[in-house]
Amino acid sequence: MNELAGIAAALRAGSTLPGVEILKRNSARIVARAGDSAIKIFLERPSNAAREARSLARARTLGVPVPELLGSGADWNATRFLSDARPATRSDLAAILAATADAHDRGLLHGDLHLGNLLVDRGRIVFLDLQRARFLPWVPAALRRWELGYLAYSLGEPLPAELARVRFWRDRRAQTH
Repeated sequence: MNELAGIAAALRAGSTLPGVEILKRNSARIVARAGDSAIKIFLERPSNAAREARSLARARTLGVPVPELLGSGADWNATRFLSDARPATRSDLAAILAATADAHDRGLLHGDLHLGNLLVDRGRIVFLDLQRARFLPWVPAALRRWELGYLAYSLGEPLPAELARVRFWRDRRAQTH
């Protein structure tokens, strides 16, 4: 864990370390790969690191496919890097809908469900970026449709027939995005 904390500190300070690859950098976060670890540093809202760490642990306990949490600090998390994974695409919709329904049945409301927060790892959908996740005894139908509306928005046009029932929420997302 000390090694991960050191990598996080160096990245936050703007240093590049040998063997560390920056995957994403913007004003809100830095995401890097260091060996078999993915390290995410929360620049704008450091408290999101603790929230996401708790959500990853809870989702994993519920059996929802999420990356394994390897370590965390005040403003960073490290998870196991899924080297065989690829970004989810529109063609994965059937698997995404099945995985989302299962997550909802287990009490997880992702809170920011879109293609960019999903990976496909050996045929299995893996959920990423759980800092907005909520855990409920059951996920009501209205919240399921709201979340699927976010997903539908990320798919673009045309709206898939499987998501026709969430058109209202997709359009609402379009107005606020």
